[in-house]
Amino acid sequence: MSAFSAKLELLRARRIPWCLEPSPPLVENFESYVGSPLPADYRAFLASHGGVFVDATYPFVYPTPFGEGSIGRFYGFARPVPPERSKGGDVREATRLVGEAPHAVAIGDNTDSGGMILLECTGEAAGSVYYHDPDFRWRWHDADHYKDDPQIQRILELRRANLLRSKPGREDWHLVARSFSEFMALLKAPT
Repeated sequence: MSAFSAKLELLRARRIPWCLEPSPPLVENFESYVGSPLPADYRAFLASHGGVFVDATYPFVYPTPFGEGSIGRFYGFARPVPPERSKGGDVREATRLVGEAPHAVAIGDNTDSGGMILLECTGEAAGSVYYHDPDFRWRWHDADHYKDDPQIQRILELRRANLLRSKPGREDWHLVARSFSEFMALLKAPT
């Protein structure tokens, strides 16, 4: 059993019923669509396990205003349906919505908040995994944060000192792991 299979079993992964059975040809077609090869560990995962529901949490590399993150599904290859009947979960459509290809692809989401999990595919950070905050909290003024929370105080200090790591235009991307394999290792079933 692969490490990915074992982790998914531990997380009680369930197939997304409207997704196709993953396969290497589907992944090759996706890479052609994206215009960039996927990092090898994610490529292997997507070809064997893409399209599953999970219930897992993970920590972030740097402090965030929302504590730990969570993931509700890993995208796969949804069966073609008219857009008005889409239930989500399609890696191609999610990546199109993010608009970062060929540099990054969407690999999953938090089904409660709508925040996507993104994977960098090019450049010096290739392989890194990020959470995209749909609430754009980096734009909030300090007064919008709960100042009595020590975690938020630390974030505000780092932000004022310009020490929170992000590329211009990606301030809403929060680093989770430096590789997909590391991301998978960090996942924990909620308690």
